This record gives sequence, structure tokens and C-alpha cells, in this order.
Amino acid sequence: MKYILMSMLLLTATPVFASGTLTTGKIDKWGHTQDSLVLITHGGKQVLITPEKCSVQDFYKTVTEHEKVDLKINARVIEKNTPFTIVSKGSNGNEKLHCSIKEITY
Repeated sequence: MKYILMSMLLLTATPVFASGTLTTGKIDKWGHTQDSLVLITHGGKQVLITPEKCSVQDFYKTVTEHEKVDLKINARVIEKNTPFTIVSKGSNGNEKLHCSIKEITY
């Protein structure tokens, strides 16, 4: 009985993701267009991310004018409203641009 209860708890506590769900573990690399973030999966599929809560001009300026730019996504599942940060190394040290996902185009 103890083992049955324990296995039921494990099954209900384990997160379940649909096979079509985009997770951070599926991302191989990233790039950008003028107004979108481009996520490239391990299988080579490109996913366009339209940012919000940051201006398109600031987004484009940040990803094009800095030598070293990193993408930080503090979530496992990538979906609408997921926050992300573009971290760039500028003359004033690290600069951060905080955005979130407005739209995902597969």
C-alpha cells in the first residue's frame, strides 16, 4: 500500500509536456531577424519569437551592436508571456534587456 501511494504521488507530481511543446532543452542555438528572436531546435526547425515589453528598436539595437550577446530564458516551457532577457556586454559592463514572448510562430 505504501508503494502504491508513493507511485501515485510521483505520477501526479511529474510535469507532463506534450510532444509538440517547445522546451528550453530542445533549443540548440538562437539568432534574430530585425524584429524577432529566432530559436533553432536540435532538429534544425526554426521558431520565430515576437518580443513584447521591450521596444523593437531596443531589441534590434541590443542584438546587433554588441559583440557578445546571450539569451536567458528562466522557464522550462517556452510559451506566450514567458519572460526572457538579452544580456549584452557593452562599454558599461553587462547590459540587460528584459522582454517577454508576445507570439510564437512555428
